[in-house]
Amino acid sequence: MGDAAVANVTVYAHAVDGDDLWRVHVRPSAFPVDAKVVVDNKGQFEKKTAFHVRLANGTREITDPVERRKYVASCWTAPAA
Repeated sequence: MGDAAVANVTVYAHAVDGDDLWRVHVRPSAFPVDAKVVVDNKGQFEKKTAFHVRLANGTREITDPVERRKYVASCWTAPAA
């Protein structure tokens, strides 16, 4: 994802009842971030770049370029001065 995106990630370790509990906090990015992922396609591993968004309690990939542009414009386009 790149150094700039990784700078938004903080990891905390906690001990709870003798067990380790890890909390990962990710601050919203100031810009769109593409992830380099590996997809298992029936035993064939394929590397690709993907754009995922968090919607409600799930994560989904936006594959349609038009929908991606709309999402990016709604989240990262600066308002007119």
